[in-house]
Amino acid sequence: MLSEKSWRISLTQRCNYKCFFCHEEGSVMSKERTVIDEDVLYEMILEGIQNGFEQFNFTGGEPLYEKKIIISLLKKLAAEGKTPEITIGTNGTMIDDLLLDAMKAYPGKIKFNCSMHAVDEETYLKIISLSQKGIFNHVVGHIQRAVEIEIPVKLNFVLLKGINNSKEYIQKIFDFAIEKRVQTLKFLELLITDKLIYLYDYYYEVDSIAAMFPDDLYLISNEIKRNVYRYKDTDLIIELQKCPCKMGCNTCQQVAGRMLTSDGYYFPCFTLVNNAIKLDQYTQKEAFAKGDQLIKTMGRRYKNGSPLIIQKIQHIKKKKEYYYEVNSTDQNFESWCGVLKNKGANLVMKRTFKEIYFKPQMPNEDWDKNQMIFKVYQNTYNGYKHNHVLAFNKLIEEGGHIYTEVTYLTEKEDARIDDYEEFVKKTFEKKMEITMECNWEINFFEYKGVPFSVGEHLESGMWTLLCEQPFNSEELLGLKSSNVKTNLISFLEKLKLKN
Repeated sequence: MLSEKSWRISLTQRCNYKCFFCHEEGSVMSKERTVIDEDVLYEMILEGIQNGFEQFNFTGGEPLYEKKIIISLLKKLAAEGKTPEITIGTNGTMIDDLLLDAMKAYPGKIKFNCSMHAVDEETYLKIISLSQKGIFNHVVGHIQRAVEIEIPVKLNFVLLKGINNSKEYIQKIFDFAIEKRVQTLKFLELLITDKLIYLYDYYYEVDSIAAMFPDDLYLISNEIKRNVYRYKDTDLIIELQKCPCKMGCNTCQQVAGRMLTSDGYYFPCFTLVNNAIKLDQYTQKEAFAKGDQLIKTMGRRYKNGSPLIIQKIQHIKKKKEYYYEVNSTDQNFESWCGVLKNKGANLVMKRTFKEIYFKPQMPNEDWDKNQMIFKVYQNTYNGYKHNHVLAFNKLIEEGGHIYTEVTYLTEKEDARIDDYEEFVKKTFEKKMEITMECNWEINFFEYKGVPFSVGEHLESGMWTLLCEQPFNSEELLGLKSSNVKTNLISFLEKLKLKN
């Protein structure tokens, strides 16, 4: 039996925000749900109370799309003298007086967990992927209204490296909370799953905050998944919460609550959505026992690991790759590769690739500025077929050279993709769009200790050269400098024009 006596009830898959890092509460938010009858949901909660559950967290999507249901449930619970602790996890946009009045009248403990992630409008809009001016101040006004009538508010911040993780910005968050008289701040680690591997560069360890402010944070409690601090001599509480999934399947029974959805499913595992259990087919105790058995099995199999979560840096391999377009000669590609061998280049291996390039559907300043591309590729090694592999490309200019920084997911067998179409459907639907598909023939060479590869784009017949250092054509192959030019992104743009 899980030791955490809490439920998370996802009331809807709908959300009015498009936070670029959203993990969708571990379920498939693109799938439309049929919301179960309010009375059935209420009976589920009553049964949960009978089974010893003490905390119920309403989440989404954005749960306040179902505000009327929440208000009705609060009134029913109060009328029957049931007072479990209630938390509403919201982005704050839909808080209104009707909800605040119902929360104020509720006799048990009740609070907001408000997802903020930023304390200035520009950063806020960047994170939620919207351009709606004024929405930040709108949310702040709702938070202040709740605080004024003494409804506790906790502000949640997912740490995002390069966006909200600097010491200066964390200090701004502390100051913001004190100014607005917020009781609690929670900092969380970015959850990196197979769906979000392209966000790995944003990952930042939450314990770094304690290291930044050693003289300002006083430890109150040390728990498995979170450390709790008091900020200086104020009443502000700071929670630093690790990603439970990252801690490994072994710890799940100690730190995880129950995750249910409004269409009557129980999700024992946050990351493996295919293991959902339909609650109308079992009693709660039976469903939870079935889920507990799955979690135990996962713990035995993965121990301190996890099936889909990127946990450690050794699962990430970063490379610099200098891409060039090679002006085709009067030979075909195979003949040209033969010429390279005759000049002393050693052919190491051949591969064929199919690469699929993705970009966010919504405009993204960082992706456009750095010409970033997320790709999935399927390859063969000398005729042996391998599964799809994930990689993330980012264009960087440095020292007069342009190169592509490539982040590969390595060593983690579960991160390889067996069913490409299913992966794309589950991972990128409504978030990413295909910008191009390319088929390549690649020959890998080594010349005087320097590895490089040459490739032919099969659809267009155009050639590329890739090297992990700035390419010197004269030194390596005796090619004239005019025969080697441009970079990967420019090359792909040319391919788009040809297609």
